[in-house]
Amino acid sequence: MTAYLDDPRRIEADGLARAAEGADRLARYDDAMRLYAQAATIEEAVAKSVPVAQPKLRSVLAVSAVALWAKAGRVDDVRRLAAVFMRTPEGLTFEAVRAMTNMLADASARKRR
Repeated sequence: MTAYLDDPRRIEADGLARAAEGADRLARYDDAMRLYAQAATIEEAVAKSVPVAQPKLRSVLAVSAVALWAKAGRVDDVRRLAAVFMRTPEGLTFEAVRAMTNMLADASARKRR
């Protein structure tokens, strides 16, 4: 299980997300969005590599990837990735399904504004 959490790609994604948070605090919003999107791309790849038979780990990484896409302001990617993971609900925890459903609702509301 920890092999996925210790994956060098995750370490890179975490660094990018921290850099994005820093850019956001400095009001460098374009940089923050770009860095969040880079982190999301990596986190998505790692999450997709986790077998459905490991729902807890898959859930943590899937929710993280969807949240990073949301922070990047990429509503279409939030929808796309949540749909990918929710197609195999047996590979997710109930909490992850609920979190993604909430993120989808938030993203849809933001897109309508």
